[in-house]
Amino acid sequence: MSKRISKMLFSKERVELGLQQDAKQAVNKFLDYSEITDKADDEIKQLQSQVDNLRNKYISIDSKQIQNKKNLVASENEMKSIMQKYESSAKELGVNPNDIKEYSNLDFNIKVAKNFISNAEEISKTARKYIKGLN
Repeated sequence: MSKRISKMLFSKERVELGLQQDAKQAVNKFLDYSEITDKADDEIKQLQSQVDNLRNKYISIDSKQIQNKKNLVASENEMKSIMQKYESSAKELGVNPNDIKEYSNLDFNIKVAKNFISNAEEISKTARKYIKGLN
């Protein structure tokens, strides 16, 4: 073989070897980057599952508080009705209803009920705000 042909073959082998190394490096970089994407995809799926669970908890809290507010209002109205009956009976008997322990207890719990009704509304409102934010 001539020197020139030998040089060309040697150069060709060097070029092929260089291209093989470049190809391996490019593939390795790609695999590294694709692994980052795979990990991010797994993290997103885990986070989405946590968000879904959190959203479901907020929905549950909201629906429970909506029903609980109705129950609290009904309870408050029932206590008010009984309190009025105490007042009527006490008036007929000529006694002060405030001297009756259960009457005072009803009066106190009606005042407390207003706070719980307000709290139930606020809790429900807060839950709905977070539900909206998690959608």
